[in-house]
Parts: sequence; structure tokens; C-alpha cells
Amino acid sequence: MGVERFVFASSGAVLGDAEPPLHEGLVPRPLSPYGAGKLVGEAYCCAYAGSFGMRTVALRFANVYGPFSRHKRTAVPIFIARCLAGEPLEIYGDGSQTRDFIYVEDLCEGIYRALVAEGTAGEVFQLGTGVETSVSELADTVHELLGGSEVVYRPARSGEVRRSMIDVSKARSMLSFDASVELREGVQRTAQWLRSSR
Repeated sequence: MGVERFVFASSGAVLGDAEPPLHEGLVPRPLSPYGAGKLVGEAYCCAYAGSFGMRTVALRFANVYGPFSRHKRTAVPIFIARCLAGEPLEIYGDGSQTRDFIYVEDLCEGIYRALVAEGTAGEVFQLGTGVETSVSELADTVHELLGGSEVVYRPARSGEVRRSMIDVSKARSMLSFDASVELREGVQRTAQWLRSSR
């Protein structure tokens, strides 16, 4: 086939509403078609490694944010954009739901390390920060950095995972990966990019 290495962008959504910290040993139980589709991709990666010797790696991304994320319908870019526009921040549910937010530069470093690492064919890695942040805490951080914007609470969405935080020990051990950009700094960088690109 001519393809020696293949890195698949997967998601923690394959694990469904598993109790954090999320790690590679948990049994996948996706709650959404999106998560089910990612699980199928992981299975194909494993099968191609086993059947054809292709050096595949599946990476389960945490919640990615950063510059060039204007199109993403996720909390960080939406909160920043609404704050910059003077619009209220909308939280679905009570705000206690949590996520592991990873800055895009850290994610890219993890992808690169997975691409060049040896002895990882057919492996799955969780890529995140290992820090659990509630949506309310995120809203507070954005509000503190950018000012303005009241918070409006909406009904919770069905099929949404309550808690998410990544156990990064396997990526740390086999890929020598550790995220370095803290949420506050990442939000500042993202806001700066969104301002300059308006």
C-alpha cells in the first residue's frame, strides 16, 4: 500500500460516560454515533497493524481549543467569541459537567510524538492534560480574562458526558508526552488570535 505510518484522530467519546480518569484500559461504550464512528476507526487501525504491519496509532483527543478554532462548536471558542461580542455565555445544564481542555500546540506535539515513536503499532493513546475543569470554571476564567458577559443556563443536552478527564500516563510513558500550556494561558492566546482575525 505504500503507507508505513498512520495516525488516527479519535476521541474520548468512544468511552461514553465512563468515570474519570479516562484511560486506555476502559471498555468502550459510546453514547453517540460520533463516538461509535471513532471506535470503528480505532478497530480498523488495530486490524491494519495486525494484518498488514502498518504502524498505526489512534489518539483519543481531549477537548481541543486554540487559534483557528472559530469554526468549532465547543465551549472555549464559543465562550471567547461571545465574550468578545458582548453576548451572554450559554451553559447547558448546571455547569458542573467537566472536560479536559488541551491547547492545540500541545495536541500537535502529541501527534508528532505518536508519528515518530517506535514500538507503538496498533496502540491507542489518550491525549489531554490530566486536569479536570468544570464548564462553570471555564466560564469564570473567560469572564475574568475578557470581562463582561452574563451566564445564561439552558436545559442539559441528552447524550452529553457528565465528566471527562484524561489519564495521560500511557502517553507520558510511551510517547514522552506532557501538555505544557495551562488553560488560563491557552484562553489568553486563543482570545488574542480571535481578536486579531476578526
